[in-house]
Amino acid sequence: MPEEDHLDSYNLFKEFKTVSRKEWEKVISQDLNGENYKELLLWESDEGFSALPFYTREDLRNFLGVQAGFSHSGEPHTLAGSPLFAEDITTSDIIKSNKLACEAIQNGVNILLFTTKVTSIEGLPGGGLYGIPIQTQVDIQELLKGIDLRGNSLFFDTGMASIPLMGMLWNEIERQNLNPENISAYFSFDPFTSAARSGRWPQPTENLQTSINEAAGSPFRSLGIDGTFYHHCGATMTQEVGITLSIFSEFLAVARQAGADLRKLSRSFFVRLSSGSYYFPEIAKFRAARILMDKIFSAYADEAGNHFNLKILAETSPWTKTVAEPHNNILRAVTESMAAIAGGADLIRILPFDIRFRKPNGFSRRLSRNIHHILQYESNFNGVSDPGAGSYYIEYLTDEIANISWDFFQFIEKQGGFFKALEGGFIQLAVEKSRKEKLVKIRKRDRIFIGSNHYTNPDENLPDLRHAGPAASAQIKSSESIPDKLSIVAIKSALQDGAAIGEIIKLVYSPQKQRINPLEPWYATQELEQLRSRIQKFMKNTDRSINVVILPFGTSRIRNSRASFTRNYLGAAGYHMSELTGMDTLDQATDEISLTKPEIVVLSSSDKEYKQLVGIFCTELFDKMKTRPLLLLAGQPEEFEKYRELGIDGFIHHKSDMIETLNNIQQKLEERLQ
Repeated sequence: MPEEDHLDSYNLFKEFKTVSRKEWEKVISQDLNGENYKELLLWESDEGFSALPFYTREDLRNFLGVQAGFSHSGEPHTLAGSPLFAEDITTSDIIKSNKLACEAIQNGVNILLFTTKVTSIEGLPGGGLYGIPIQTQVDIQELLKGIDLRGNSLFFDTGMASIPLMGMLWNEIERQNLNPENISAYFSFDPFTSAARSGRWPQPTENLQTSINEAAGSPFRSLGIDGTFYHHCGATMTQEVGITLSIFSEFLAVARQAGADLRKLSRSFFVRLSSGSYYFPEIAKFRAARILMDKIFSAYADEAGNHFNLKILAETSPWTKTVAEPHNNILRAVTESMAAIAGGADLIRILPFDIRFRKPNGFSRRLSRNIHHILQYESNFNGVSDPGAGSYYIEYLTDEIANISWDFFQFIEKQGGFFKALEGGFIQLAVEKSRKEKLVKIRKRDRIFIGSNHYTNPDENLPDLRHAGPAASAQIKSSESIPDKLSIVAIKSALQDGAAIGEIIKLVYSPQKQRINPLEPWYATQELEQLRSRIQKFMKNTDRSINVVILPFGTSRIRNSRASFTRNYLGAAGYHMSELTGMDTLDQATDEISLTKPEIVVLSSSDKEYKQLVGIFCTELFDKMKTRPLLLLAGQPEEFEKYRELGIDGFIHHKSDMIETLNNIQQKLEERLQ
């Protein structure tokens, strides 16, 4: 083929006329019968941004940077060979953890995530550890036995215990005669988020500079900014990115004040971000985070043009995971993982579907692992560099999320930075406001969670949630071999001499008096699950089930629609549902209801027909039943006060607050049945 013909073959769209925005808008206006699509189809999300249904090249003119490539630097972030898949290895036994780690590697895992965190526990002098009880040099040697440190990456979710663990890993690498610079290891050292989580600075603030410098002095990715925590507490994606930027800025400010080489320090950073359920916006969020962190680093380093090589660990969202019908979490994890990969994440942590209510087992861990494998080996998701580049919609969202995130970052900076904003409660107020707004949408079913507030399974028994959280695995051990100051070199030496973590940890973890209102992790469907668990407990303690009879009557279209709505609505409480069909008269229906003796009866009809039905229905039913059931109407008729006087106890409709309505129904039931 001649060269000119070969090149011409790539111009696939030369015969297609460019369609302008005005032409698109004309077609949309015709389809919407003249309605303004910018008002009718505008998506006001609960994640801090809004979006129209389409964008064109004309919308991309005033962006923060170049559109192609994650870094917006002209050098696209390449996905080939990445992202790595991280699997949690967390047991209270070191030998068992080692066995699980070796099995994970054999099954395709390429980054092992070990959890060991220190916590203050009443009754345990010096505090306790939860997760893997790594306390001495011998322990980490046992944990990593048989693991090829050159061929596998390690992630230590160790919080304020990170610096002693860095020393242990460094010693073990040297014991194996390996070069630490060739080992890929991450440590989640983030004292700022530790304070937001506990309400206490983990050490005197004047010591943070030393801690950060010593952590950065290791050959590992040791400064891990944890944005996932704020997402878990209810932050919007723009707040999550904005807070992450603020913590990054604090790290850099502290390091610059100490005279650190910021270019060298940049190799110590990585970011943890959540990947939620909004597919395209999540892709844009990861791209925006990379752009903005590069922008901040360039400002601090005064080296615009030398771009920051950011590593992103994406974690599927714990916020979106439900206890009801938990296998739906597998599907949620798939889309969340796809968004993270398409957004340019370097590492992926896919939470097991059962993490909300039990310790994940081999089956659930395998399913998470295989989500990654299918996306990589069957779908070839890892073979495309920046798949969102050139998509007007994703490019616009990237810029929109970047701008709003930057505004929130600047809001925090105006309070004096992350320190002052956290101590002043500004961050907490913003996150709590977002969480409440999200929960209102879930309560009103404006945001759907299948199996929890829509298409529910009323026959499902929820597991006991009391045993889902982590427990202390060991008391911290102490020894006499104590370094006299916080120094990664001195800590390494003490550990080699047989020191235990107990005394060393005091150099980096000495919780201060509480002066911060801590943020509280939450789950999207937590309120519904708490309510349903309470109802389950009531039925168990009283040895009875709560039976609901739905009576569709009148115009078929409306009665059936409202009956279906009622099944979904009351099914969220775990009540046992049945529908009374084929009734020709109210007399026949009330006869049948009086025989079955349900605890709740729901009349489902049209507002117009309620005017004739409600009075007759209440009178006949009360005459035939000695123990009166709770009577509900499906809908929100204007005459609701009159219907209450006739005997209706409540109304179920799409504008009602689901938690409030179900709580009221259950409270009335308990009062009648006790």
